[in-house]
Amino acid sequence: MFHARLALPLAALLALALSSCASHSVLPRTKALFAGLDETHLTPAAATKLAKAKRDFTCIRACGKPCHASDAGRVPHSQSRRFSGDGYQITLVKASSGFNHREGVEINIDSSITGGKPFHYEEIDVTDD
Repeated sequence: MFHARLALPLAALLALALSSCASHSVLPRTKALFAGLDETHLTPAAATKLAKAKRDFTCIRACGKPCHASDAGRVPHSQSRRFSGDGYQITLVKASSGFNHREGVEINIDSSITGGKPFHYEEIDVTDD
C-alpha cells in the first residue's frame, strides 16, 4: 500500500534524478563531504572560502559547472576539466587509460584555507573494461 506522505519525498527524489543537473550516480556517497578535514579551527574568512569550495564541488559533481570558481581549462590527454577558486582547485575527472576509466570530482584545498597542510579530497569512480 502506497502512503500519501511518501509521495512528495519520492517525487522530489525522482525530479532530482531526472533533472539536467543530476549526478551520474544514483546512490549517494556514504562518507561526509571533505571527510578528514578539520574545520573546527578555521578563521571566519577561511570558513567562507571553504563554504564556496564545498558549493562548487557539489555543483561540479552534479552538473559539471561551478558557482564560484573559474574555468582553468582542460587537462592534457583527457576529457577532464579544471576549475580554480579562491584557495582551491577542482578537477572534473573524465579519463581513460588502457582498460581503466576514471570519472568523478577531486579538490585540492590550499593551506590558506586549512591553516595547515593542503587538503585533497576525491570522489572518483574507477571502472575496468
